[in-house]
Amino acid sequence: MYFDVGVPGPAEYKAMAATGVKLTPKFVGLLTKTGSPGGSTVVLNVQGIGRNDTIKMVQYEKSGDWKYLCNSKPKVIGYGRIECNTKALTIEAGTKLRILDNDDSSYECANTDTT
Repeated sequence: MYFDVGVPGPAEYKAMAATGVKLTPKFVGLLTKTGSPGGSTVVLNVQGIGRNDTIKMVQYEKSGDWKYLCNSKPKVIGYGRIECNTKALTIEAGTKLRILDNDDSSYECANTDTT
């Protein structure tokens, strides 16, 4: 196992093996940046999400309120990849996006380029 801060030492590795490791999702951005105002299938890049994780919803911010982006429940299609079919709308550049997991923890997109 490798981390952005390096490889864990023997003591850290032993502790991780005993207790497990919880990866906090990091919503990086959209992999699909083109679509249709009538609705599209988009793929989100969310580091730390695995096949056994579930995401409750994907939202975007409009006029200070969080709105649903997807027509149906988003699905994890692979490590770090979430797919959803969007509602008929256009997302303006700079719109804030976030995901909510089943525990209602929210993870806002770190990348502000949503065009």
